[in-house]
Amino acid sequence: MDTLKLYMENVYLKECESRLTAISVTENNILAEFESTIFFPEGGGQSSDVGTATISGEVFKVIDVREEGHSVIHVCEKTSAKIPEIGATAILQIDWDHRFDNMQRHCGEHVLSGLLYSKYGGVNKGFHMGKDYMAIDISFENDEMYTELNQEMIDEIELDANNVIWSDLPVTTVLFSDKDDATSLPLRKALAVEHDISVVSVGNKDVAVDCVACCGTHPSSTGQIGLIKIYKVEKNKGMFRVYCEAGKRAFVDYRNKHNIISELGNKYSTVPNELIKQLEIEERKAKDMRSELNKLKHNMIRSRAKEIDEELSALRDSGNCDFLVKEYSDFSIDELLNIGKFLKVTIPKLLILICPSQNAVVLLSDGKSYDCGKLVKENAPIYNGKGGGRADNARALFNSREYLDTFVDLLGKHLR
Repeated sequence: MDTLKLYMENVYLKECESRLTAISVTENNILAEFESTIFFPEGGGQSSDVGTATISGEVFKVIDVREEGHSVIHVCEKTSAKIPEIGATAILQIDWDHRFDNMQRHCGEHVLSGLLYSKYGGVNKGFHMGKDYMAIDISFENDEMYTELNQEMIDEIELDANNVIWSDLPVTTVLFSDKDDATSLPLRKALAVEHDISVVSVGNKDVAVDCVACCGTHPSSTGQIGLIKIYKVEKNKGMFRVYCEAGKRAFVDYRNKHNIISELGNKYSTVPNELIKQLEIEERKAKDMRSELNKLKHNMIRSRAKEIDEELSALRDSGNCDFLVKEYSDFSIDELLNIGKFLKVTIPKLLILICPSQNAVVLLSDGKSYDCGKLVKENAPIYNGKGGGRADNARALFNSREYLDTFVDLLGKHLR
């Protein structure tokens, strides 16, 4: 049965009374059709309305709405085993915040798409209203003067879009039963359907911003959009994808970013306009500090390598040269591996370097007496360790210090 679509007659209706005309049941949901509805079904890049349907006194949450032919299907959460009867009276209520959010965003897209088309010949090839942003895919194919969307164009189009909002121009939706009746309008896109056409116009005869076939919901004037903000533009499949937002979402995004900028300004004792300059200064300081730290680390590694060389020489002279265990709390596992590069004395059999902060161990050898990689592969997994390496060096990481110590103890017994 055809559903009377009240949202096409008045997008500001928040509640209506209707009659249940069809119902079916799935495992978790009830699919309901009504004689008339204010619920907009998903379409045209816009998400469906949500809200409630009170049928015979029982409230059902409407979580999705879709169109099948000329019927509007309301997907409701099943709240009980009781199924409403056909013909029952229903009170339909939409979530107005969700509806108006969609109206602001969709109309904002019309303003941007219309201006991109009229100023630069940019053709809207796709539009998506996502959870975190809107995206419009623009193709330059009508004007040879423009082949890209640069920052200067973005800034200009964004200002023009907000000027449209400040002018509070009318937004009208006209329904045409036949394609021929609508072709007299200055349409931005050729009509893709033959009958039951809804054309949205932004502006008037003096200021025509956009005119295009669209089935979505829109406010009655551009002033209700509130704000339009372009986030970024990137190349995408030969086109330019414009990431943007409109309405309350754009305002909330601005507020959040303003708070971040203010907090950073307070942290670095500077005003917002000087923040980039101050951050560049801090980056240079940090770079200089990292360079100095690397020099110190390098010197420390060389110093530790020299100490180990002395101990290895003493072990070799004493004849007790099976293995040597050293622990360093001031080095990472990667830095311990670098120690091996600076050793001048040949490792007798096995050098074990422990990194307690990472519960890790580095094995170093001459690659002949013992295969470090093989020792790790065959023994570390026994103690929930993992790692690997080459014959002359390998690393192993453990879940706890207890496992690490047991692994080292095992190697010591094995060597003895």
